[in-house]
Amino acid sequence: MKKNFQIILILFLSTLFSCAKNSWIHPGSQAPEEINFTQHNLYPEGMTYDFIHNVFMVSSLTSGTVGGVSFDGSYNPFIQDPDLPSSCGIRIDRARQRIVVCNVGNGGVATYDINTGKRIFLTDLSALSPGEPVLVNDAAFDPQGNIYATNSFSPVIYKIDINGKGSVFFRNSAFDVPPGNFGLNGIQYNDGGFLLVGHTTQNKLLKLPLQNPSNYSEVQLNAALNMPDGLLLSKNGKQIVVVSGDVVLSFISNDQWKSGILSTSFTTGPDMTTSLTSDGKRVFVMYSPLYDYMGGLDHDNYKIKEVPLTKPDSF
Repeated sequence: MKKNFQIILILFLSTLFSCAKNSWIHPGSQAPEEINFTQHNLYPEGMTYDFIHNVFMVSSLTSGTVGGVSFDGSYNPFIQDPDLPSSCGIRIDRARQRIVVCNVGNGGVATYDINTGKRIFLTDLSALSPGEPVLVNDAAFDPQGNIYATNSFSPVIYKIDINGKGSVFFRNSAFDVPPGNFGLNGIQYNDGGFLLVGHTTQNKLLKLPLQNPSNYSEVQLNAALNMPDGLLLSKNGKQIVVVSGDVVLSFISNDQWKSGILSTSFTTGPDMTTSLTSDGKRVFVMYSPLYDYMGGLDHDNYKIKEVPLTKPDSF
C-alpha cells in the first residue's frame, strides 16, 4: 500500500511540475468564444487544437515557429527549428503523439514530438516535383499514419509514410493554376477511405479515393465556394466546415460526399480567415490578416473565434 501511494504521489508531483513548466497549459478548462493574442509579425496561417495540453497550436509564415496560444491569450513558442523557416498548415496526430507541420520555407513536411517539440523527421518534397513551384500548404493523415500534403502552386498531393519517405500521391494538370494563384489547399481524411480537398482558384471541393486517386470527383454543393482555404471534417465524416472568403460555411452529406447541403453560413468580416480546428465539440477559425503580410506590412494582433454551427457535431 505504501509503495502504491508513493507511485501515485510521484505521478501527481510530475504532473504539477509539467504544468508549472508549461504555464500555457490549462488542464480541464474550456476555451472562451474568442481569444485575442499578440505577437509581432507572427502571421499564423495554420492552427490546430492540442487536446493533450489544452492549447491552440499556431504556425508562423514569417518565422516558422510553432507556438501555443492559451485560453487567456498568452503566446508561447514551442517548436523553433532552424530548418523550419516558414510554417503553414499544422495537424496533431494524437495516436502517435506528434505534430505535423507544413514547411513552406523548405518545401516539405516535418513532424515533431507533441510533448517535447523534438523533431522526428523532416521530408523534402521539392525534389519530387522538379521544375515545378512548391508551396506545401496543408496536411492530413490516415489511420496508418501516412501523411497527405497539398502543393498550392502545382497540381500535386504528396504522400509521406510513417518513416518520413515522400512520394507523389496525385498529380493532374487539370488543377494547375497561373503563377501567384493558389490551387489545391485544405485537405481532410474521411474514414470512408478518401480525401476531401479544396481548390482555391477553381472554387471546388474534390473527393479522391486513397486506392485510386485518379478516380476523383467534384463534390456537388448547393452553395458556391469563394476561394476555399481551410477545411475541417466532423468525426462521423458527414459535416465539413470550409473557410470561404469572408464567410465560414458548413455542409452536410449523407451520400459519402457525392454532394453536400449547406447547413451554416457564418460571416467573419474583412479580416482574412485561414484555418479551422476544434476542441472536440466546438469549431474555431483563425483570423490572420494575410493581406497585410502580402503587402509587407507589420501586424501584431490575431484572433481565434468560435464558429456557431447550426447543427454541431463532434469534431
